[in-house]
Amino acid sequence: MSARRVRKGPGRRPKSEARARFVELLAQGWSLRAACAEVGVSRSAGQRWKNGARVRRPDGTVFVVPPLEPLAVRQISPRFLSEGERVKIADLASRGHGPAAIGRELGRAASTISRELRRNLHHSGQYRPFHAHRGTYFLLTFR
Repeated sequence: MSARRVRKGPGRRPKSEARARFVELLAQGWSLRAACAEVGVSRSAGQRWKNGARVRRPDGTVFVVPPLEPLAVRQISPRFLSEGERVKIADLASRGHGPAAIGRELGRAASTISRELRRNLHHSGQYRPFHAHRGTYFLLTFR
């Protein structure tokens, strides 16, 4: 065995994390070439992931590999703030309501609201609900 070859375990390693990251990068507007380089796959593999492919088997049958689905909206547990709740937090906070009042309005603890406002405060001093929700979504999706 060559010194350059890396030993691998039995069978192929799943690429599900790489595929999920690839789809995420494409959704963010990355080019195919850049997304492939970031994930560490060839452009031809990225092209197959994006567009799907037809594979001919030795017995003559044709197998269609479907393209990867774009990021779907995933249901987030009610334990986490929803996008609608975050928008309402932004509205009430911009009107001058404090965490306790916002919490009563949403049926959440004041500490949850306070933590949300503190964690997702933009350097301009504004709370950005869509940015906060996108961050939570990707955190939960790619754990």
